[in-house]
Amino acid sequence: MSNKDFPKSYEKSRELCFDENEFLKDTFSVDIFLREHRNKASLEVMRDDLGTHLKSLRLSMIELINKDYEDFVNLSKDLVGLDNGIRKIQTPLQDIKNEVLGVKNELVEAISGFTSCLEQHKKITTKKRSLIHVSQVITCINKLKSIIGSCKGNHTDYSIDLIERATMEFNQLQFSLSKCEGDLQETQKKEAEVVSQKLMSILNNKFLECLKEKKSCELVKTLKMYAGLDKVNELELLVRQEVIAPKLATLITEEALQREPDGLSYVYDEIIYFIETELNELLLATSYKGAPPPLKGYNFMINSLWPELEKRLNLPLMFAPGNANLFHSRFTKSNEFLRKLEILCGSHSSIMKLRENRQYQYFIQKWNLPVYFKIRFQEIAGQLEKSLGEVKMGGPVSQLKSETAYYLKSSSVVIEQIKKCWRNDVYLPELSHMFWKLSLQILSRYRNWLTECLSKESDLLAKRRMELGTLQTSFGLDNFQVKSRLDFLVCLFSDTNTFLTEARTFLESSKEKIPNKHLVEEELSISLEESLGQVRETIPKMTDSIVNIIVSESAVHFRQVSQIPRLFRRTNRKSSTEPCEYIGQVLHFPKQFFEWKSNQPFEVLENWFTLAFNEMTNLFYADVNEVLTNAQKTEESLRKLKKKKENYPSKNSGDDEIRQQLVIDVHSFSDELQRFQVKKENIQMLKDLVELVETARNKSEKQ
Repeated sequence: MSNKDFPKSYEKSRELCFDENEFLKDTFSVDIFLREHRNKASLEVMRDDLGTHLKSLRLSMIELINKDYEDFVNLSKDLVGLDNGIRKIQTPLQDIKNEVLGVKNELVEAISGFTSCLEQHKKITTKKRSLIHVSQVITCINKLKSIIGSCKGNHTDYSIDLIERATMEFNQLQFSLSKCEGDLQETQKKEAEVVSQKLMSILNNKFLECLKEKKSCELVKTLKMYAGLDKVNELELLVRQEVIAPKLATLITEEALQREPDGLSYVYDEIIYFIETELNELLLATSYKGAPPPLKGYNFMINSLWPELEKRLNLPLMFAPGNANLFHSRFTKSNEFLRKLEILCGSHSSIMKLRENRQYQYFIQKWNLPVYFKIRFQEIAGQLEKSLGEVKMGGPVSQLKSETAYYLKSSSVVIEQIKKCWRNDVYLPELSHMFWKLSLQILSRYRNWLTECLSKESDLLAKRRMELGTLQTSFGLDNFQVKSRLDFLVCLFSDTNTFLTEARTFLESSKEKIPNKHLVEEELSISLEESLGQVRETIPKMTDSIVNIIVSESAVHFRQVSQIPRLFRRTNRKSSTEPCEYIGQVLHFPKQFFEWKSNQPFEVLENWFTLAFNEMTNLFYADVNEVLTNAQKTEESLRKLKKKKENYPSKNSGDDEIRQQLVIDVHSFSDELQRFQVKKENIQMLKDLVELVETARNKSEKQ
């Protein structure tokens, strides 16, 4: 009953401190109600609200009674005499209950008796059936004895049809034996066991005979017999022990494996030949390679051949972990052998079963690929470091250009080691990611070596500049160390360009050897470009080093420009029509270098000399400008003195001769550039230099 069942008898003057519906809940508790509402209102307020609610309930009850008064009166009339009626029917009901219980007990007793009879009948039937099977066992044993005894010669006297009849009886015997349930006597059990052994011996011998003599039809029948007898595992074991094991024992020996380089190849070829000749009929009958539908349940490759093969191959010297060349040879040959075995499996599912076989995986794991790669890594890294460590800056350069595409032995060794990673007698597809990484590491090591060489060259250049500052040294190619340094840098420049081209071509082609290359094509290309790009970054630095040597050995003579005023000032020396000696000295080293390295590509030489003459022209311009500036200052000083002292002697100051000499020197320098096949327009300050001396001379003539 809810509040909706009570009429609303009055209007509340205010809201109560609790919800009226809480009293109607099934879970209502006085303690919980007080605990929840004592903090909402004081006890006095709660008491007043409860009293108000009680009055409301009373009024509602009175209104409800008044409203349904007629129903209450009728209900009270109907209940008069009801207890007497109940007492009247109580006794008949009890009698009916007793009768029902009696019938129930009789039914239970009848069912129990019937169940007992059924159990007894079942036992009799089972016993009877068991005895029938005992009789069948005896009959089958007698028939088998009769069939087996019909041929008293050797096993070859038994025809396939006779053996097939015997297996059918044997199958019936096996079934009857499983149904005898202990009623069979020990003598009968022994007779059944003896007959079974004789029959299996005959069947085994017949199978081996059919396999040896390649009787395909009879072989298929024997396989069906084994399958019908549920002897598939026994037959697979028989093939392993009687056919495969003896042959492999003669083929796989330590002596055979040690007959390198063809020992293992010979063994594997003989095994494949044995499978294709001796086991071919068996595999055709049980695999999907044969024309008829294969016999299911057999897997001689996995259950007969492979366990024995893995056992025989598991020799200490087989895997040769410490001999990289022997390991590679045997691993490659073993992989090729396994691929041939997989082809002989006949179907994809058989191949997958072979690969998932525990012994197959164990054989694969015996090949310690990380150790092999470590040995190869040490070989390659050792050769690389030895070659790179032999080079000394400033020492004699051993050139190989007549033998290889490289000038330096170090460069040749680097590309050789990259190629070695992918050589057929070194590379393994299973280690493709590691050999690719090693190739990139070699590129990185070459880049670092180039950087180290250029760093050492910078130190030698600084030291050489100090020597040139003292003028206590031989110049240009007459200095052995300078010649060696320059020779080394030119060879390094040429080798690096050749190396980049060859390395890119070779590694691009080597990517084809990587399994599933299409899945990582983008990553391979990106990593190769990054590594080659790092090597390529050293080429401009080599050019700078070559140019710096040319400039250092040549520009040192520009200091003689400052000596030109001494030749003409306060002297009666006439103007010269020939350039000063320093012009020839400045150009002497570039001429030597140009003739010495004329075998270099034209565009390379043009670039080097363009950069060198740009730098030298800048230095020449600075020295000439300084001399002209000083000459102008001297003229202005003399002009001022002449104004102050009218009788000041007007001797020849020689400034015109100085300017004229500079014009001759600059033009001679400019004309000589044609020898080096350098375009004058590419020498940025050359035009400014010519204008500088021409302007100075013309200005002087006007004055």
